Amino acid sequence: MADDPSAILFPHLPPELERVIFKLAALARPKKIPILILAARRVKEWVEPLLYRVVIVCFYSAAPAWKGCGFPIFTVDVLLRAIATKPAQFLQNSVRHLFLDAPVEPSELEAICEECNKVVNLFDCYTFATVLDLGVFGALSDLRFIALALGDFLRCCNVKGTRSLLANITHLELLDTMGNERMEHLPVCLPLLPRLTHLALTSISFGVPLKSALRDNENIQCILFLVSDSVVPQEPESPGVLAEDDRFVCVDQGAHWRQDWLRGADTGESYWALADAFIAARRKGTVDRSRYRISTLDTSWRD
Repeated sequence: MADDPSAILFPHLPPELERVIFKLAALARPKKIPILILAARRVKEWVEPLLYRVVIVCFYSAAPAWKGCGFPIFTVDVLLRAIATKPAQFLQNSVRHLFLDAPVEPSELEAICEECNKVVNLFDCYTFATVLDLGVFGALSDLRFIALALGDFLRCCNVKGTRSLLANITHLELLDTMGNERMEHLPVCLPLLPRLTHLALTSISFGVPLKSALRDNENIQCILFLVSDSVVPQEPESPGVLAEDDRFVCVDQGAHWRQDWLRGADTGESYWALADAFIAARRKGTVDRSRYRISTLDTSWRD
């Protein structure tokens, strides 16, 4: 029997292999996912959820700052429209990283948290400050990474509805610790985060008692100080007692902090991962044990 010409012109792969190929292509080039979706209905089912792995909510005027990131950029209204029109549980099964760069009304936030309740990584610039009932964040039971302002974190610690959320956090970044007198309250709150292993601050300009409390906390594996040239001087002040702690790392953020967060969400190559690798290298002896400062743009110490 003669070979079927269509089999030569249009070869067919097993569906399982097709699925793997399209998902790998989507993960490698998120910007191309809208094009891949057009290939076939089955391809859309495979790769569209990957487009929504990372969701960014911002002001319309701030959208250019995220241009080219390859992931959906929403205003609050557009995200709520997606929640209303997408199939049930679509966003729940898709969204894992959520960046809130715009104020959200309480009722809107409740809808977002209920629909995107499998988020593991949340960066919040505004929302906590505008929401009176922080208990709505209790729906994010899978949350492990969170970045928010110090004042908002302290508010969370005083709200029973967020205690279960805090109990699961492993990575905490506090955004406005520079010159903030409320840093002295941090040691009292740390016991509310029994699984916390990584803590990032934007300043080390706090007193010896807090530095000593961090040094004595055996659960914390990484104490990270994030340096941004646009915010702090090129040379940060001495970390004092933390300089002798091999868990302490000072990271110069060569890229904008938005890009740093997005790279971590997209590829896993976050400043957390960089700090962990540096700590391991220092303990191994391939890096001078007295060194504690590195840059996201220079990883020559890994060679």
